Amino acid sequence: MLPGLAEPRRLEVADAPSEVRRSLKGAELASLLIYREPWSSGWTIADAAIIGANDVLAHAITWADFQRELDGSEVDGTIVAGIRQSLHLSGLRPPAFAEPNLTRSLSPVARDVVRWLRGMG
Repeated sequence: MLPGLAEPRRLEVADAPSEVRRSLKGAELASLLIYREPWSSGWTIADAAIIGANDVLAHAITWADFQRELDGSEVDGTIVAGIRQSLHLSGLRPPAFAEPNLTRSLSPVARDVVRWLRGMG
């Protein structure tokens, strides 16, 4: 489950260290620190932590808020409802309450650099 409404439901994994694979064995949900080389279609898992459905919802809302911080807008109920629907369609039923981190702490210079790198500015 990726934290985007338009993202694919499956993640193509190119590589993961054996200790990460062992830590994920039997886990239903996990938070992944991943990266992808520009020439690869698969992602490399650098680290992972087992999480629950509530953590998935909180992370997805936090990620959406970060995306809105980049473009100077706010997360609203429509976005949160869309995230919930996306999770529901993926088979996840998080509780009604999640604790996202909505603290905006990106400096204007960092925001401009990220926007430039993503071709947004």
